[in-house]
Amino acid sequence: MLKNKKILLTIVLSVFIVIFGLFCYVVVKNINTGLTGQGEKNSPAIIYRNDKYGFEVKLPDGWKGFRVSESQKDIFGTNEEGIIGHFPEIDIVSPLSTANNPRQNIPIFIFTAEQWGHIGYEKVADWYVSAAPIPPSELGKNGKYVFALPARYNYAYLPGWEEVQRIIDTKPLTAF
Repeated sequence: MLKNKKILLTIVLSVFIVIFGLFCYVVVKNINTGLTGQGEKNSPAIIYRNDKYGFEVKLPDGWKGFRVSESQKDIFGTNEEGIIGHFPEIDIVSPLSTANNPRQNIPIFIFTAEQWGHIGYEKVADWYVSAAPIPPSELGKNGKYVFALPARYNYAYLPGWEEVQRIIDTKPLTAF
């Protein structure tokens, strides 16, 4: 009878260890794939790729059907110089955004390395791209371009700004 109790205890402990191991595996896997407490998956599933400038942005599932717009922005010099150049801005537009109900976009400024040298953090800026007292922040770069997030891009607090901030926090841009 003592032998049967030892066998039963060994089986129960073995089952407990297996179940605990599976539980730990599931928890670690969920953390690594970005599952939130609500069970909502935030892992990137959609990719915007721009071969013209050489970058891609990973977006969560909820951005399926996103749109992209490109515009030209001005670079201003110091003092009385006025407009001294231009650079492209790519806006990745939320699929939930409409003309009547706009949502926060993901804006990406695209500078040449020379332009960035005048705008970026390496020295005091002598060219300006907005009225913000700080320059844009670098998201990534390749051999030709620097990709940057405009300063104060989300200060209008449009619906979805928190989601866009979470996307930006994951460092979704990869340059190639």
